[in-house]
Amino acid sequence: MKSNIKLFKVSSANWEIEIDELSEKCAAICAVISAFSKYGDNLLMSTTIMVSDLDDSLENTSFFGTHEIFYELGMNRIADCFLNVSNFSKNEIKSFT
Repeated sequence: MKSNIKLFKVSSANWEIEIDELSEKCAAICAVISAFSKYGDNLLMSTTIMVSDLDDSLENTSFFGTHEIFYELGMNRIADCFLNVSNFSKNEIKSFT
């Protein structure tokens, strides 16, 4: 049986991690777990997680909502927070500054 494991670079906010996985989404999930372990309280997350396939010469890149990955991890409360932030309009965001 042929292994389809690929090398991905996963990033969000202040971190990036290279990880071997079967799919972009699995790479995002595993990288978030690794980032929590590595950075702890210093971990920053944006509302989007970028996953680049480093084995693909076309530089295939996928994006996932951070809320989607947190839901996959069973972290529903924080996922809900990210989903709410993702749905803010530009005017709502400007009112915070």
